[in-house]
Amino acid sequence: MKSLWRSLQEHVALNEAENRIYRNFNYLLLIGILDVWFLCFYFRNVQPPWPFWACVIEVISYCILLMVHRAGHFAVARYITVLLTIGMQILASLLHGRGQGFEYVLLVVGLLPLLFFSNPVSYVTLFIISIGSLLAVRYVHVHDLYHGPKVPIDGDFFYYWNIFFTGIMIFIMMFFFKISYERKESELLSQNNLIRHQKEEIEVINEKLEAIVTDRTEKIRTQESRMNEYAHIHAHQVRSPLARILGFVHLIDKEPDPAKALKEYLPEIRANANELNDQLRQVSKTLEAFQHETENGMKDKR
Repeated sequence: MKSLWRSLQEHVALNEAENRIYRNFNYLLLIGILDVWFLCFYFRNVQPPWPFWACVIEVISYCILLMVHRAGHFAVARYITVLLTIGMQILASLLHGRGQGFEYVLLVVGLLPLLFFSNPVSYVTLFIISIGSLLAVRYVHVHDLYHGPKVPIDGDFFYYWNIFFTGIMIFIMMFFFKISYERKESELLSQNNLIRHQKEEIEVINEKLEAIVTDRTEKIRTQESRMNEYAHIHAHQVRSPLARILGFVHLIDKEPDPAKALKEYLPEIRANANELNDQLRQVSKTLEAFQHETENGMKDKR
């Protein structure tokens, strides 16, 4: 019994929103079964007895439709349920007369599909059928056009009961709609808050990234400037001894006595070569220090 009740509250093939509609339809169908069962109890001694059997058939039909709905045939079960209810209310209105208020239920039946169908064709057609039936029944009553068999009911109990039942059903429908609307509004509010927080976080991240990019750009410019300065200084320092070496080589080429020239200029060439070697070593150390400084700056940023 518990598993049956759970199966009427949730279906594995539906999402959360669809399960709310599924569950609400089952609840309303159970209310309809209880209402018609109450009519069966009231009509048990009414003569002729066929109104009683009509109610019994309606209860059985609702139970079958409840199982069909539970089996996953949602649209078919809901559509047939509404059509069956419309037909039974038309029959009850004609049989028992305008004074019993059965036609008022047609107003509720016309509004019910809005809660349980997403396809406009379904709920519009059912609304037209239900409201059209209500107007037709009222027209028949006003002009006394029905001359078939009638089963009059003594007293005003059913008139007040049908008005009460109609009011309760409208209240339940509006309650379901209100709960669904508030839940959806709460979900949208939560989503908006989440989006706002994410936007704020993204703005903070963007600000940090902008600051990082600005800082990195400034460091790159500074390093580039320093690199150009080092290159300029060392280029001049390296060029001087190299130029002197080239000058001495030129003098050796011009000297008539190469051996004498080589002996005279070799010490100068050696001294300038040592100076050039020192300058190149200094350039290498400067580049290594600059690279080390750059790598440390990158690590600090990380």
